[in-house]
Amino acid sequence: MEKAYELVVYDVADRESAIAARESIKAVLSTFPGYLGWTTLAAADGSAKLADMVTWRSLEEAKSAAKKFESDPAFAPFMAHVAGINLMGHFSEV
Repeated sequence: MEKAYELVVYDVADRESAIAARESIKAVLSTFPGYLGWTTLAAADGSAKLADMVTWRSLEEAKSAAKKFESDPAFAPFMAHVAGINLMGHFSEV
């Protein structure tokens, strides 16, 4: 089974608040089937742009988690910090 990487690049209203809110949902996301890890990157220029890379055991589990993320109210407080999504996609290693 090939790992899947979910990459989301997004703008936030306040970078530090968004990073703090992210921590509260990390525990919830880690209970989803196939979850392997989550890395957050902040724009090097100091802007309010973040990128999350979540690693999943398979593409099917990544897609299933993305659907749950959209509808699970546990993620609403974090999503309130998101001003816009620039990229959201699933990738595999080459």
